[in-house]
Amino acid sequence: MRLVVNEIISILEHIVDIGVKMPPFLLPLAKNMKRAAEEKADVAAKEDGDGE
Repeated sequence: MRLVVNEIISILEHIVDIGVKMPPFLLPLAKNMKRAAEEKADVAAKEDGDGE
């Protein structure tokens, strides 16, 4: 999931770089999704005993 979200963020950043106007909520939305995915992965790793 994190890989997919990272790619979405990268694509959105490249689209902005070439000058395409994007709705202002898209990039923050993708970054929030990334944060949520990272937090979920951290919790799962701790539950599996991989967190330490």
